[in-house]
Amino acid sequence: TWESERGACREMQRARRDRGRSPAIATTIIALLSALQNGVPAASAISVALLVPAAMVDIVEQRLPNQIVAASALALAIGLILNSDNVLVSNVMLGVALLAGPLLVLHLIAPRSMGFGDVKMALVLGAAVGAVHWQLALVTIAFASGASATVALLRRMTEIAFGPGLVGAAAFSLLAHTLMLAPAALDSTISIGHFT
Repeated sequence: TWESERGACREMQRARRDRGRSPAIATTIIALLSALQNGVPAASAISVALLVPAAMVDIVEQRLPNQIVAASALALAIGLILNSDNVLVSNVMLGVALLAGPLLVLHLIAPRSMGFGDVKMALVLGAAVGAVHWQLALVTIAFASGASATVALLRRMTEIAFGPGLVGAAAFSLLAHTLMLAPAALDSTISIGHFT
């Protein structure tokens, strides 16, 4: 009875974790390969790859571990400061606002539908994609929302972890940024200044 329900719950968690293993490996590879692209700071690629384990936890436990998100944020901050000549603060800030802002509003309106862990993860990912170009934050949130909704519909789920969609969309946005942004957009930046 109670033990059998607990065992069934463990089996379901194990199945979720196993089902997410291959996409997690692919997302990590995509994120790290994006560092080979012109215009993608290594810090952005590494910070996205560091968030893959958090997304795996989100699939199983419906939570994003603060320690992993903080480690990714720290790696990103250090990397962007060290690479300050090539990164505009304005792009990073706009990326953060455009990716995390809508999630924060949704969290404040309906905390059960959007956890604060997703908001914190979006802060890091917004900075990571914003370091390339602020418009990638819009691409990332659109892909994350679309992918998560599609998975939920196909699996007939009423709740879905949003972290995996965010991380996967950010990795894809970094890798394919030149395809997603018009050539004119790559040259357009809102210049406030470089990190110093």
